[in-house]
Amino acid sequence: MQMIPIVILAFLIQVVLSIKRPVYALCWLLLVKILIPDNVRFPFVDISLNTSCSIALFLGWIISRVAKPNSKNKLIKFLLFFFVYCTISIFLTFSNVPVSIQFKTYIMYVVIQLLPIIVMIFVVRTEEDVKLLIKIFSFAVFICSLYSIVCFFLQIPYPYNNWINAQYGSRDGNLDNMFNVSMAGIMGRCMGTATSGTYDYGMVISSLFICIGAIYYVLKKKCLLYLWILVGLNVLCTTRRSPILTAIVFIVILFVFENKANIRKKIKYIIYSFLLILLCVNIFPVLEDFKNIIESTLFFWNESMAEKNEVTGSSVSYRTYQLNRTISLIKENPFFGNGWGACYYKDKYPDMNGWESIVFTTLMQFGYIGALMWIFLFYNFYKYSCRSGFKVLSVAFMASGMTLCLFTDSIYPFYIFFGSVLINKFSLLSVKKSD
Repeated sequence: MQMIPIVILAFLIQVVLSIKRPVYALCWLLLVKILIPDNVRFPFVDISLNTSCSIALFLGWIISRVAKPNSKNKLIKFLLFFFVYCTISIFLTFSNVPVSIQFKTYIMYVVIQLLPIIVMIFVVRTEEDVKLLIKIFSFAVFICSLYSIVCFFLQIPYPYNNWINAQYGSRDGNLDNMFNVSMAGIMGRCMGTATSGTYDYGMVISSLFICIGAIYYVLKKKCLLYLWILVGLNVLCTTRRSPILTAIVFIVILFVFENKANIRKKIKYIIYSFLLILLCVNIFPVLEDFKNIIESTLFFWNESMAEKNEVTGSSVSYRTYQLNRTISLIKENPFFGNGWGACYYKDKYPDMNGWESIVFTTLMQFGYIGALMWIFLFYNFYKYSCRSGFKVLSVAFMASGMTLCLFTDSIYPFYIFFGSVLINKFSLLSVKKSD
């Protein structure tokens, strides 16, 4: 296959950097995650390139001994407790999902979502490390989002993704058909280099939006503002309500609470902005369709609004059904749920049509006790980010991140964890805390 030499080279670079300089290796992993679609597989073992590079990063960091664990780090303490609990809970589910399947699903989650974050906590120790991480991350996001927007507006059917998908397969199949999909009159959906499908890209780009927004909030550089706008345009062109709602929550919290002394002035700005948007929509008919998307997003609970604007997707009534159905599926073991991977084991629940909230997937797999553990997991990342002194930013970031998870159950929580730790590392920068 054409990708095999590239995959092997990417992995070898990851191995060398992980042993020699873990900070560089962390940056390389970000490039792999954002610039190589997640369906690319490792040629010698049945795992993804993403997984193999994450393993190499963690093992290389252990071998290099760059930093010893800090016993005072509360987040690391909780993660260790979290790992122990998750391991034990596998044997308490008593479900029909084999233990081997549960362990595989659990290990994959830890390797892809959490191990790189643990490395990041320990190896990003100086201002130079943070600046390097920000530069590499921003560069990767720029390439990803620019490619997406160019293909979307020029109606080019994502040649890079099509080339990858032809070798490895994907959720969406033939991406040429994506430009025949209409949402509120908008034809097509944008997709960057990070994923193999447009649905997954909606999860990733909304997470990247709040990460880039957090970086701009602290550094206040024009190039970052332009990048943030570019990523925001990507979010809008996903034509999906959950990514748009995630971005709106982040912006509104920052705007309203950054400086409480100017609340009245900010309310005026909101009113003026609203009137300006109405004016633009009426002057430029091409914006009418985007208005329909945003309107349906802001009134997501109103099913008639979505129907009027020709916006499809899960309704509130269907989400209510999913919640009730999930509760009924764990009634035999409500405290510990049905185990890792229970949602998709042998596709036993076609009536669910996907599990469209972290509430549903968490209850189904881990029960009520597991749901509490997941709440504490995100809470500990939030508290860790607050140590930077940018409390309003931490609140906005985690609130918007949880909005995404609540409405889509993002399968990419790595970026939420990454952003939380990055906000903590902002304390190493020589910048004024604008909160």
